[in-house]
Amino acid sequence: MLDLKPHPALLIIDMQNGFCHKEGIGIPTANARAIVPQIQRLRTACREHGIPVIYARYGMKPDYSDAGLEFEPEGGAEILALGGFVRGTWDTAILDELTPAPDEVVIDKNRSSMFFGTNLEAVLRDKGVDHVLVTGVASHVCVECTARDAWSHAFWTTTVRDATAASDVALHEASMKNMQCFGGTAGTEEVVEAVGRLKTRS
Repeated sequence: MLDLKPHPALLIIDMQNGFCHKEGIGIPTANARAIVPQIQRLRTACREHGIPVIYARYGMKPDYSDAGLEFEPEGGAEILALGGFVRGTWDTAILDELTPAPDEVVIDKNRSSMFFGTNLEAVLRDKGVDHVLVTGVASHVCVECTARDAWSHAFWTTTVRDATAASDVALHEASMKNMQCFGGTAGTEEVVEAVGRLKTRS
């Protein structure tokens, strides 16, 4: 049985048009689309219990001057070759099905981890968070980097294995296995039940 710490938060990583919409940048989106209902269910449970929901959006300046090595020729220039991901454009907008509420925090990031170069840690500390529930895409990149960093920042960490996805199922499964070293994983049903056992926060 999954037991959560008293003050968790739900992290929803990069569930944005560029990565997850069928008209996005061209990467396969079926697996990302498939986890939307699980994330919606988790979000509803968290909202009902006063648990913070925090979103990440991946995007850069128009000239990519703040981008990482994945935009450099030596780094493969994979994202740059696909184009897009300029902050404020359709690519970086969160899916309509997961639009944040007006009072929910959205973190803009330009690296894989939600923690890198952002105020996420400060937001979590300010809200008294002691446990993060990690969801979104891609399992083996931004999800895993964020979960590792959360653990390193001394937040209890649970990666929700059926609310995370990668276009390659083998990479997703390998990442979920690795996450056992960084707080562990759980299914959506387990997490919803665990949330239900917590005292509702005002």
